[in-house]
Amino acid sequence: MTTTKNARVDQPAPTKPPFLTPGDITPEVLRTWEMGCRQYFKHKAVPADEQVGKVAWGMQEPAIQEWYLNDQERMDKLTFDAYIAEVRAYWLPWDWADSTRQKLLSSVQGNKAFSDWAVEVQSLNAILRGTESQLTELQLRFHLKAHMHADLRTKYRTENVKAIVGFRPWQEKVRLFDEERLHNLATLDAAFRAER
Repeated sequence: MTTTKNARVDQPAPTKPPFLTPGDITPEVLRTWEMGCRQYFKHKAVPADEQVGKVAWGMQEPAIQEWYLNDQERMDKLTFDAYIAEVRAYWLPWDWADSTRQKLLSSVQGNKAFSDWAVEVQSLNAILRGTESQLTELQLRFHLKAHMHADLRTKYRTENVKAIVGFRPWQEKVRLFDEERLHNLATLDAAFRAER
C-alpha cells in the first residue's frame, strides 16, 4: 500500500530561503512557500533577476528538481511571479483555483464566531492571489454578508452596517455584533442550565 504525504514548508529564519519538503503540493502549501520566498527576498534584498535561482532548489521533491533542472536557464530568467504561475500550472491539479473558490463560496458561518470564519474565508481567498478566481474586497464582503449567521444578519440589517466604508472597519463592526450575539447565547445557555 502506497501512502502519500503532503509537502510542508520549513524556513529556519526570514533571512534563509524556505524549503518545500518532498510530497504532494497543495495550493495552501505552495502559498506558504511563496510567502516565505517573498519574505526572504525582502530581508536579503535579492534582486528580481536572481530570485528564482536563489529559491528554486529549495523545492526538494525530486520530480520538481528534475523539472526545474531540465529548463533551469529559462526559468532562472523568469520573474518570481511568472515562476510561481508555471509551478501552479504544472504541479497543482488543473482545477485547483476553481476548487478553492468553490470551497470559499460554499462556506457559511454556521455556529462559528464571525471573526474565525472571516479569517478562513480570507485565507482561502489569499491562496487565489494572482488568479482570476480571487475575490475583491467588495465580493468578499458580499459573501460574508450573504452567508453569516441568520441572527447576525438580522442585527446587521437593523444597524445599517452596509453604510460603513472600507472592508476592515466593516468587518470589525460585524465582529462586535457577533460577539454580542455569542455573549447573549452563552448567557441564555447558562440560565437554562441553572434552571435544571
